[in-house]
Amino acid sequence: MPEPVRSGQRYLPGLDGLRAIAVLAVVAYHIGLSWAPGGLLGVGVFFTLSGYIITDLLLGQQARTGSLQLVDFWFRRARRLLPALFVMLIVVVSWVALLDRSQLAALRGMVASAALYVSNWWLIAQHQSYFSRFGPPSSLGHLWSLAVEEQFYLVWPWLVLLGLRLYRGRRRASESYWGLAAGALVLAAASACLLYTSPSPRDRQ
Repeated sequence: MPEPVRSGQRYLPGLDGLRAIAVLAVVAYHIGLSWAPGGLLGVGVFFTLSGYIITDLLLGQQARTGSLQLVDFWFRRARRLLPALFVMLIVVVSWVALLDRSQLAALRGMVASAALYVSNWWLIAQHQSYFSRFGPPSSLGHLWSLAVEEQFYLVWPWLVLLGLRLYRGRRRASESYWGLAAGALVLAAASACLLYTSPSPRDRQ
């Protein structure tokens, strides 16, 4: 589970509450509640908050210790997320093996990709879309969002470290942070352009 939201040493219950609302909106969308047609926007809200929280943790660690202790950062992420993930995989596989063995063959690849946090890339390789499919949803298809978040945890700290080194020597920390913010906005804009200008698999056929 995500750790409580802190800025420096201050606990910020407001952001925790907003994350909970985002998750509840996604749940409401998936169970078909008519008043939550845009519930999947909660995914974007959760991702945005996670990005802010992780960046705040990294910069706070840099301010306190003078370095980014990435191994410790990743260990804490793994300690919080991996036990729950493995328990869920065991429960789901056991349930399918006992009650719906017809899904076992399709589940093998999903279990491996979920354990390695690459479910999103597995779905892309299989030409499957989480949002437009026919038939019942996969038992583990929802793990694409967790995979995206974990890949962010792996890649983003390196980018923060690179940014801090590029802006090393600035007189004030705020100057480095403004530079990091500008770099993040450039990367976000480039990502959006690639997303909305790349042809879909259907268009390439």
